[in-house]
Amino acid sequence: MEGLNLSAHVLGAQAGRPRSLYLLAVICADQAMKDGLIEWRGVRTSGSTYAENLHGPWLLYDNVSDPFQQHNLLSSKTEPEGALRAHLQRKLAEWMAQTGDRLEPKEAVLARYGRTETWEERAAHNRVVRGTPTMKAQSW
Repeated sequence: MEGLNLSAHVLGAQAGRPRSLYLLAVICADQAMKDGLIEWRGVRTSGSTYAENLHGPWLLYDNVSDPFQQHNLLSSKTEPEGALRAHLQRKLAEWMAQTGDRLEPKEAVLARYGRTETWEERAAHNRVVRGTPTMKAQSW
């Protein structure tokens, strides 16, 4: 897992804090898959949280007026502030460029790292364990 060590900020040893954080799910698995989540990338600032999934913009929250993120502005009947959305999209693009990340389906990620077969074996095992085998269960 790649990331930034923010412990100095949390412990108060370093003044200030990052202006934004990069959030992502490279591959959604297990409970996330059950809940229908797909691969996504996002950015959080002190004022807003924005994310895109494989289908496009997914969520936008105003962290000031809605700190518990109960009202997704992208699903409201009123169009969210275009300038805010554009700003967060640019910030997300900057994070993705800085980290060399790209939003793509899990199949592409698995293929790039040569893990497709392992993923399929894991999925078959999980189907057997959960009692919905699609193939004869093996003795472990």
